[in-house]
Amino acid sequence: MDMKAGLAMQLSVMEDVAADPTSKANLCLVAVPDEEKLSLGMFAAVGELEKLYNHGWRFNACVCSEPNFSAYPNDWNKYVYTGSTGKLLPFIYCLGRETHVGQPLEGINASVMAAQLAVEMEWSEAFSDEENGESSPSPTCLRIRDLKDTYDVQTPNESYLFYNVLTLHSGPDQVMQAVKEACVQASRLIHGRLVKHRSVFGNEAMAEAVPEPTVYTLPELYELGLKKYGESFEQAYAQLLKDSMESGDYSAQTLALARGISTYSLIKHHFILCCFNLRITLMCN
Repeated sequence: MDMKAGLAMQLSVMEDVAADPTSKANLCLVAVPDEEKLSLGMFAAVGELEKLYNHGWRFNACVCSEPNFSAYPNDWNKYVYTGSTGKLLPFIYCLGRETHVGQPLEGINASVMAAQLAVEMEWSEAFSDEENGESSPSPTCLRIRDLKDTYDVQTPNESYLFYNVLTLHSGPDQVMQAVKEACVQASRLIHGRLVKHRSVFGNEAMAEAVPEPTVYTLPELYELGLKKYGESFEQAYAQLLKDSMESGDYSAQTLALARGISTYSLIKHHFILCCFNLRITLMCN
């Protein structure tokens, strides 16, 4: 039913305004289906609103027909909001170092990388926005999984997370910086634990034999590819981007891009790639 009541109310307002001969208001009704899953309605609407803007329309205000929510349990007050939150969906891809279950200290389990990242980001105050006495909800993980197809005795070599980050004033650059800092912290903690456990069974050289996972943003990884391979990488990346866009919904598209770029010999060891879902990345660029 979300959000048919709101749509009905807005259609009723449109009818009233249209029937009023004295009204001078210009109203644009934007219905955005699928807003709690893939946001297909809003992604489509952005392009249409841009066309209207380029034709001279200027949008002065927006009335959102979402319901109001309680501020605390058993709060029966009714609220009128004077603003709304933004939503970003950071995607984090972890490439580990595969090893046998009997030798877990010889590699880095990609599932552990993802789990440590979830600990660093879940409810993190680093992502909290405050505006006019209001605070944005803390980030939470919407998906976390490895990419093994079947059970076997090799540790997972790939994993990924999707995080929901709600904002009041932070832009994509600020959110991505916070994501990267969380990834760096998780990488240090994972490596520190590995070194500690390896040092119990060997000398210092053995303890440091597995390097700390490196953290990259998508632009950083792209620049690394250009520096290493030049125009050939630029062409290959464009094709990879095109192929990824044909992989289904944006979660599958983003994963396809991350896995595709990881196949290039840009990095010789395990790493973490943080970016936004592919649709948001293309819109921001």
